[in-house]
Amino acid sequence: MIAGYISVFSAIVIGLAVADLATSFHKLMRHRQRVRWDWLVFAAALMVLLNLVAVWWVTLLWYDGVKDMKIAAYLPDLAILLLLFLATAAILPDEVPAEGLDLRTFYLTNSTYFWILWAIIVALVIVVLGPRYLPNADWPVFMREEVPNFAFLGGAIILAWTKRYWVHAAIVIAMLGYTLWDYLPQGMV
Repeated sequence: MIAGYISVFSAIVIGLAVADLATSFHKLMRHRQRVRWDWLVFAAALMVLLNLVAVWWVTLLWYDGVKDMKIAAYLPDLAILLLLFLATAAILPDEVPAEGLDLRTFYLTNSTYFWILWAIIVALVIVVLGPRYLPNADWPVFMREEVPNFAFLGGAIILAWTKRYWVHAAIVIAMLGYTLWDYLPQGMV
């Protein structure tokens, strides 16, 4: 029974993040004549959306069979969900000013904040979820299984540090490509 409550609460946080992303996109479309478009922000937003769906998808597994859970045990999961919400809220602008909006400038101005959040999320996934999914794995097996997450962590750190557009484009394309390749064939286990 506790698993259902935890899963529902987690789904609500994820649902709020999806709603924020959709609302921000809607505002961009409503004021599209005042927007100078850039594909990169939408590639990053798509990666975020796919990760939101994937996290929602696996939360059913996170709590499957849980009979009792202390609040303290849930806090790391909640931290991941709240940081995912904050990163989602940061990837698209909340408003389109009357003077217009350049999405490339918006992305590069906010990229440090977004990618630091993303790096923290990935680090927590490695530290919190890695041991949960591989509880008896020895160190080499754990490290091998976490290679994609370490790659995402490294990419997020680089993107938080640099403002070079071509670096952002290359890493975001790689991250989005891997996310599509890894997540889309997944079924409900």
